[in-house]
Amino acid sequence: ASPILHEGRVYQMEDGVQFCWELESGKLLWRESVPGEISSPVRADGKLFVPINKGNNIQILRAGGEREELGRALVRATWCPSPAI
Repeated sequence: ASPILHEGRVYQMEDGVQFCWELESGKLLWRESVPGEISSPVRADGKLFVPINKGNNIQILRAGGEREELGRALVRATWCPSPAI
């Protein structure tokens, strides 16, 4: 999966785990297990859009600061490596 760089943070979505690191220090800011697979998130409007549940949902996270899930959209995709906006 391709990482996202935003405001001094690196977001990486791996096989069932989401990570956020501080770019300058490399310090892990948060790690969260999710029902997902390797996928590249998309950033738009200060949010991260991440496929989870084998593409059935798009998880919406706030980009920056503490991890905050803003919502999930049901999309029922067969499998989606990266959403397009």
